[in-house]
Amino acid sequence: MDDGRKKLIHTVGPVAKFSMNWTENAQKYTGSFKQCDHGIARFSNAKKPSDGATAPGISFKCLRDNVFAGSFLVMYKLQGQESNNWFLHPFANHVHQPGKFDFELIPLIKKFQSVEDHPAVVGFHRMGMYTQDGKKEDHIKVPFAVVFQPNPALTERCKNAVIQGETLSCLKDLEAGTELYRVYGVENPLKTAELAGNMELLGTMVLTDKMVSSKFADEKIQYTHDFWADEMKNVSNADEWARRLANLDSEFLENDEAERMEPYLPAWTQNHMSILDN
Repeated sequence: MDDGRKKLIHTVGPVAKFSMNWTENAQKYTGSFKQCDHGIARFSNAKKPSDGATAPGISFKCLRDNVFAGSFLVMYKLQGQESNNWFLHPFANHVHQPGKFDFELIPLIKKFQSVEDHPAVVGFHRMGMYTQDGKKEDHIKVPFAVVFQPNPALTERCKNAVIQGETLSCLKDLEAGTELYRVYGVENPLKTAELAGNMELLGTMVLTDKMVSSKFADEKIQYTHDFWADEMKNVSNADEWARRLANLDSEFLENDEAERMEPYLPAWTQNHMSILDN
């Protein structure tokens, strides 16, 4: 982080090491979607939380040899949720921009729009650019969208979480080895009616160490936001995405991707919850 620059959002949050256990479905993509054994994730709120009013999100770095990490972020809604439960809702990489009555967020979006027309749409091309061992990919292929489905055992476990400073209780109590999320993806933009049965399980996010507070992580570490204009210049299937997005129109632009996809996520069966049953 540049000296003298202060974070105004996502200012405080615990960090933890994680791994992504990608499935065969993820192997059609490039870079860190093939392998991400070592990562650092930061769990922070977009704004200072108050009881029953939180805006949780996660920033990820998949570490790679001798090149920059693959970064991305996911959230539920920029407006947040009326709950202290971190695992209440799924998170996605595309977050709908606030409407004209979201007065608190309008200045923030205007600031973002000074450098990017679609700041709430987050890409993955840097994730797909290099493999874990630092090899550059010739043709970048990444999913259009991912959605993180929370482990329902954690939704239950954290339902009575309380505010602790600027973060939520329950997070730091999670043990190494806990399966936090199942990660689903879509290769191309889809209409809402097409989502059922077309979201592929790409992998699972597993905590590999306990979460800790870190002044260094809060003040010095940056997680890169892949701007949408750059995404469309770098991914191999940009033309297909542009064609499909033109047909989606407001169905995509006016709906939070996590909220739009949530009803179509497959049920999380009991055998995927074994780590918390012991």
